[in-house]
Amino acid sequence: MASTSSKKNKKSNEVTILCLKVKSQDGEELVYRAKPNTKLSKLKNDYCNRYSFPINSIAFLFDGRRIRDEDTPESLKMEDGDEIDAMIHQTGG
Repeated sequence: MASTSSKKNKKSNEVTILCLKVKSQDGEELVYRAKPNTKLSKLKNDYCNRYSFPINSIAFLFDGRRIRDEDTPESLKMEDGDEIDAMIHQTGG
């Protein structure tokens, strides 16, 4: 039995999946599952495609900082359940 539990521990250590919430300005939430080393450009592109927004019309923010395409959950020190804000760019004054 000890060998089975060690196999489970190895598996859980190998694959870490984070659940990240993307929250729009109107309060809608969409949950994404991502590995720590996955580029967040995938999440941004999927979100914009899902809601038919041009990619450059949405600002994605984590802890008040804009998320860049090359950022990963690991590079931003994200944890399971963290929230990303999806804000629509407004032009004019």
